[in-house]
This record gives sequence, C-alpha cells and structure tokens, in this order.
Amino acid sequence: MFLAFTLLSLPAMAQSPVAIRVKARARRLHPTETLVARYTDDRRHSLYYLSSNRLYRYDAMDGKSVEVNFSQGGYDRILHAWLSNNGNMIFVAVDQSSFSDFPLLDGQVVWRINSFTGKSDQVGTGVHVELKKNGCFLITRYSETKDARSPHPKYYVEDFWFYDDGTPLWRKDKRLWKG
Repeated sequence: MFLAFTLLSLPAMAQSPVAIRVKARARRLHPTETLVARYTDDRRHSLYYLSSNRLYRYDAMDGKSVEVNFSQGGYDRILHAWLSNNGNMIFVAVDQSSFSDFPLLDGQVVWRINSFTGKSDQVGTGVHVELKKNGCFLITRYSETKDARSPHPKYYVEDFWFYDDGTPLWRKDKRLWKG
C-alpha cells in the first residue's frame, strides 16, 4: 500500500527544470525588488519583477533579465503593477506627469502587457488610477465644460471602470472637480 501511494505521488512532486529556475530566481529577488508575475510553463518560462521603477523579465531559458519596454514614451515612476485574474495580462500604471503637456489629462497611464506575446497596449489615461479588490480598476479622467452664462469654465472629473482584463465596464457620472 505504501509503495503504491509513493509511486502515484512522485509525478505530482516532480517539477520541470524551467519551474525550478523560475522559483530559484524568485527566491533570489533583492528586498528592494517586487515580484509581479511568475510563469513556470514551457511557453512563457519567465518571471516579471519591479526594480528601481522599471519592469524586468527574467527568462528561465537563457538566464537573463531584460527591461520590459511597454511604454512608447518615458515615465517618472511605476505606481502599480498587477495581474488579471486569469494571469494572462500584466497591468502597469505609471506616472508620466513630467512628460505630459497637460498632466490632468494624461498624467497617469495604464498599460496592458500580454504575457504570451510580450506585446503591450495603452488601456487609458487620466489624473488618477485606482485598483479594486476584485481585480477591476478605474481611471479618473478630467474634462472642462464652458457655460455660455459664465465667463469661467467648470472642471469636472469622471471615473471610467474596467474589468480585470482591461475592457471597459462602465462610466460614472461627471462630478465637479474640487482639486
């Protein structure tokens, strides 16, 4: 009986060499580095981590780390990095205020990176990005409305909500901006 149990449990305990390398690199992360995603399958075989406000990808096949260039322009710092619920998309929210002509419109940007292809695309821009517990997130956008009856424009913001995979969910009503 014991021999049968041991033989049946051996495949479950065995790990691929790729998984061993990815886990070993995760254990060696410096205290200033933050783990974002770990993929031990043979197709992705990588580890994503943040270091010095940059996103890096460690490839378990060649043992090298390279910076992930997801943004076409520059950015000041990474605000958040998180995974979609299914783990296939990596999201990175960055502050690019110093690179923007009008930071209230595009001071913060959310990027989405496909973990299979490595391709990135911009999800949205705004003045604020906020993560929610269920993996959804919102981007607060700024707008200006001019009223013919008033010489001064009114400034509004509205929240654009997104599913955990980056597709738009809904838009909250405009409200007067008090910032």
